[in-house]
Amino acid sequence: MNSKKIKAYRSSEAPLTQVERMLASIRISPSRLSNIVIIGPPWIEKAFYNELVACRWAHYQGGTLTITTGTGNAIKQLKKMAKRSFSADVAHALTFTMKRKQYGFLAGIKTVWANTMPQFLGGGRHRADIVVVGAPDIFDIKLKELANFIQGLERGGILQEGAVKIVDGKFVVNASRPILLDLDATVDEVYSPMRFRVIQEEERQRQDKARIAEYLSSKAEHHSEEVFQGFAESSLPELSADSGPLVNPATGLPMVQGGQIDVGGNTYGFDNSHI
Repeated sequence: MNSKKIKAYRSSEAPLTQVERMLASIRISPSRLSNIVIIGPPWIEKAFYNELVACRWAHYQGGTLTITTGTGNAIKQLKKMAKRSFSADVAHALTFTMKRKQYGFLAGIKTVWANTMPQFLGGGRHRADIVVVGAPDIFDIKLKELANFIQGLERGGILQEGAVKIVDGKFVVNASRPILLDLDATVDEVYSPMRFRVIQEEERQRQDKARIAEYLSSKAEHHSEEVFQGFAESSLPELSADSGPLVNPATGLPMVQGGQIDVGGNTYGFDNSHI
């Protein structure tokens, strides 16, 4: 992979897509990964997972959902549920696979085995199935977002340019089957740059929130000072050189120090003798 392109992708300030956020959250493991990544309204995704659990085709373990039915059957169920409950369209848009990397004793041999042998013998590449879900207006937005994701992978050198058809800024769905991309990269090489971008964006958002909070705090403090000064200026009568000593109407005592307190130490308009 081109390290310069990867570096450029990591430092890109282009908005993160929902696909990148979801892929970045996947826990990387030497064991074979097979993930269904749903891009669309989160409530549809949640309803789908609840239905899989109800059908006993999935279960939660330690807060993580494990789908026990096949990918094809799960996506078929998603299409039925989304149409029935939300009148939403569903398209299995893209499947991409990544190389597995093994570690420890005989790592090289185990890596070759994992990437070339069939799944029932412990082989099989990592796999991610991208499914677009949503009502027509949302569906169209997500196809544009998927196109941005693909173009980001192309700029990062992760995906060969032109491997996916994009027209008018939208990912073109193959009606008969998902587009298959076998990436010449390990899962860590694909997901780690995305994870880096997510961390960078979260840090920028944290700094932005801190700056906004500091700005609002300073504005509130400045406003309080203005209110206090306005009250003081409007409460105290103006003094002139020939007006003679001003009397505090609350105590009858003459004012001193420019009319701010009387000779008894009482603020103008107040009588503190009872305190």
